[in-house]
Amino acid sequence: MIEEKKKRSGEKTRREFLKDAGLLIGGTAIGSTILLSACAGEETTKTIEVTKTVEVPGEYAPAKQMVQADPYYCSSCSTCAAICSAHAWGESNPALSAIRVTQDRINGEITINTCHQCAAPSCMQACLFDAMYIDENTGARVIDQDKCTGCRQCQYACPFDAVVYNPKTNTCFKCDLCGGEPLCAEFCTAGTMALKLVDPIKGGV
Repeated sequence: MIEEKKKRSGEKTRREFLKDAGLLIGGTAIGSTILLSACAGEETTKTIEVTKTVEVPGEYAPAKQMVQADPYYCSSCSTCAAICSAHAWGESNPALSAIRVTQDRINGEITINTCHQCAAPSCMQACLFDAMYIDENTGARVIDQDKCTGCRQCQYACPFDAVVYNPKTNTCFKCDLCGGEPLCAEFCTAGTMALKLVDPIKGGV
């Protein structure tokens, strides 16, 4: 069973293959024009319609909350990261935090990586082992630590770099909104200026 999981984790899904090939367009017909040489040596064109069946993501229950970050008010103290990792793993370690704050050493620009609780979460679509589910109360996209195999496909698929791998547990994790009361926003030293809880549809990014 373990060998089978390892084998599956190294394979690309059909969806990923189509995406890499640039064929995932949400439709079925792809038109292509080719250049043909006529018998007399004249060049003519002919359009050929090629039909392919591609996967279209199903609908997901919308998230009711998300933590929205504003780097302008952030002091880069990383209190949010310390609180997050302590709550999730019992240790204050920014590397094990679902929210990460980085500052460019040259220009001082601050970047805050938070989960956007996407409407069509690419992390869930990429999971090979059904290890992700949607919290009924908050709508947060959550990784089940008991089912996660550490293949990291969800991490690679996230466009916001909001999925983190924990080498100690060999699992991936992300923001689960702390059940509806995110501690990162509660303990942010800038109050609700740098981090605030918003509706991802009405007030999100």
